[in-house]
Amino acid sequence: MKKTLLALVASATLLLAAGCSNNSSAKSTSSSNDGTYDTALSNGKSAISDSNYEQAQAYYKMATTIKTNDAKAAAYYKQAQALADAQTNIDDLDFDKALDQLKVVTTTPNGLTAMNNKAKTIKQSVKKIIKNRKALNKLYNTAKQQNADKNYAQADAILSQLLSQDKIGQDAYVDIRLEALSLKADNSAAAAESGQTTTDVPTTDSSSSSSNNAATSSSDAPAEEQSKAASGGEYTQDQDTTVNGKAVTAAQITKARSQLKDQGVDTSAWSDLDIIHAIQNAAADGRSTVKESDMSNYK
Repeated sequence: MKKTLLALVASATLLLAAGCSNNSSAKSTSSSNDGTYDTALSNGKSAISDSNYEQAQAYYKMATTIKTNDAKAAAYYKQAQALADAQTNIDDLDFDKALDQLKVVTTTPNGLTAMNNKAKTIKQSVKKIIKNRKALNKLYNTAKQQNADKNYAQADAILSQLLSQDKIGQDAYVDIRLEALSLKADNSAAAAESGQTTTDVPTTDSSSSSSNNAATSSSDAPAEEQSKAASGGEYTQDQDTTVNGKAVTAAQITKARSQLKDQGVDTSAWSDLDIIHAIQNAAADGRSTVKESDMSNYK
């Protein structure tokens, strides 16, 4: 994050310098600084409008260096930083921390109205996600208990209900999806071993739809579960889901999606398995950063 911010600040500096290069040499240093300061604030506001919070943070950081004791620039920088942190928290599925950061945005004195409005909108979405996760986790825990009680048919039915939810394919629920797929596989195996039967209800496609990507307690889930998620629940044994002999985790998938998003790439149409293949291609090229060209179907 720090390296990214430094790069953005450097970029913002060059843009601001270019924007002010046509100033008359007769203008005073003070007037020039005022122009650069105003440009930084304007560019920051545009970045907020585009939901590019790290870029906005860089512009407002520049404004604070131009006017070191300016309350407005300091407030805008604090807000942009909190918005950027909130987005990172959402990507990491840490929704409580995201709410804390959004509160910072709306309670900062002298803040920008546009950022307050962004924070309020995101807050509504996060609260809805938290409510949905609570309902999905309730289903999962009920299925887990049925499995523990050896009621395999009931467990399978509940898991099928959970995995058929439209929202389960979204990034905000990836950890629950992976855990449910893993439990469903274990439950089916236990049922077969005991002679019981379960009804196999098709699950939803797990292609990610939006928002944001995953790193939770299930981020160490084995590659088999990643592949199940990517193929709608059916794992193909000949699929290689490892990098350097280690299973690709949900956290790595999330990080890769985030890297692609930072490059302006929309990954909503790519399954987790597609992302795993991209991670493998990047690793084969000696890189830890995934590029669009790493996708198998890239042209």
